Amino acid sequence: MADAANSPVPAFYRTRQSGYHKAIWTMSGTSTGKPVRLAHYPDKTFQVFTAAAAATYGGATLVWHGSLEPTADTDHADYATSQWETLTDTNETAISTGVRLGGQILQNYEWVRPVTTGGTSTTILAALGSGK
Repeated sequence: MADAANSPVPAFYRTRQSGYHKAIWTMSGTSTGKPVRLAHYPDKTFQVFTAAAAATYGGATLVWHGSLEPTADTDHADYATSQWETLTDTNETAISTGVRLGGQILQNYEWVRPVTTGGTSTTILAALGSGK
């Protein structure tokens, strides 16, 4: 597991009128994104893309993870021991991709994060949006 202190940190965007939150992680090669806590927004959508609009990610794979454990908070002393589950889309298919993809997340875990493995240093943008 990647060191949480060196993990990509999401940039947050909020709109007050709609109560919508969006987090974007800039991932590269093999990395673990810092988890976000958005359980109070049960409807979550995701999108995986590149800044250069490339169709693939140089062999890298991005997987969305979720956790209900209190240790999933990167500020928790036992963060490295927290357990993460692979999230699924509304067809109950694991969200694991090496190409541009978007969809809805079926589960509402307290903590959500993207993880990339393999591939070149192609920059992958992982976006998570949620609203009430």
